[in-house]
Amino acid sequence: MGKAEVIDNAVKQLGEAINSCFLQNEENSEMNKILTPRQLCERWEKMISEKTLANWRHTGEGPEYIKIGGKIAYLIESVEQYEEKRRRKAFPAR
Repeated sequence: MGKAEVIDNAVKQLGEAINSCFLQNEENSEMNKILTPRQLCERWEKMISEKTLANWRHTGEGPEYIKIGGKIAYLIESVEQYEEKRRRKAFPAR
């Protein structure tokens, strides 16, 4: 194999590796659109527990969620909407 062929193969392999990274990033960005109950608790810096989330699901409180095959997931859009609804402004001191 000559130098040109070695370089061509290296460039081809590098291109395939770069494409693979882009595909993995796209897949990861799709996965980042949902949160497990544990991830939601971590997002909220454990201000609430997974048990509280379970209670909220039972009583209809908290962000909307989906349940597939017994697994609970929160769409990031629903979480952000819930957070926005809960936002409060401070009142100036009198």
